Amino acid sequence: DDGEIIGLVAEHDGKPLRIKARKGVVLACGGYENDDAMKLQYFEAQPVYPVYLGNTGDGIKMAQKAGAGLWHMWHFHGGYGFKFPELPFAIRHVWAGPRNENRKMIWIAVDKFGKRFMDEYPPAPQDTGTRSLEFYDADIQDYPRIPCYLIFDEEGRKLGPIGIPIVNDQRYDASWSENNLAEINKGWIKKGNSLEDIAGQVDVNPKVLKATVERWNSLCETGQDNDHKRPPKTMMPIKNPPFYVVEAWPIVNNTQGGPEHDIKQRVLDPMKKPIARLYVAGEISSIYGHLYLEAGNITECFVAGKIAGQNAAAERAWE
Repeated sequence: DDGEIIGLVAEHDGKPLRIKARKGVVLACGGYENDDAMKLQYFEAQPVYPVYLGNTGDGIKMAQKAGAGLWHMWHFHGGYGFKFPELPFAIRHVWAGPRNENRKMIWIAVDKFGKRFMDEYPPAPQDTGTRSLEFYDADIQDYPRIPCYLIFDEEGRKLGPIGIPIVNDQRYDASWSENNLAEINKGWIKKGNSLEDIAGQVDVNPKVLKATVERWNSLCETGQDNDHKRPPKTMMPIKNPPFYVVEAWPIVNNTQGGPEHDIKQRVLDPMKKPIARLYVAGEISSIYGHLYLEAGNITECFVAGKIAGQNAAAERAWE
């Protein structure tokens, strides 16, 4: 009656199971990257596809029902990647992790009009990489960069795989070929003998796309991206046919928002008061509110889990 968390109700073999917690409950059940309703509510970009299966926000909803306040629900860790009808999850591109300014990136990204609009290789490709795609154009009442189109040539195709599936589900074959030819044969990557050919395959203005690629190649010759400031050593011209295009979508690796907590990992209500005996750890309530620290989520699991466990164990047992 006083709002203390005294346990939880689970389900086993289709029947409710009431579990008493002697001292407290720690919610460590992940985020909401596979809950479409929550993503529609909190994400600016639409749609955003998950790279994993699972994590449907159940713990966040449970905490809300107990009176929790929420923080930075908009922030998710993700970039741009690939989504194909055959698979229920998205695939990351291989330029993940901290940006390597000495590594070439084979493509440029263009919007639905054929124009380049971003630095394709931002400092944290799988955190801030999606933000340039979020732009909503009120004049056309649509997202002109969702999907966007990645353009590259034969020299780029030969440099290695462009996709790196990381889903942990044995029901699906999530491999990617070393030379990208299997994905071309599947139709995931579209191929053309000219830029006009690939423009027609994705319904982009061929004259605009050709001008965009010519502009990019001229920037590569000078060694300086004066348009979007991509690091010089990551730049690579797009000159040698055949040419290739692949759709790219916003993707989410994991969400950062959830129930607000204090330094003891206690869940707070909207008035910043702790909800008695309720704790959180990990992705369900990450500390990252605007930028994600590379490798920070797994670190946070260890640190926050220990803090939550120690403080929950120090609670007075109730009868």
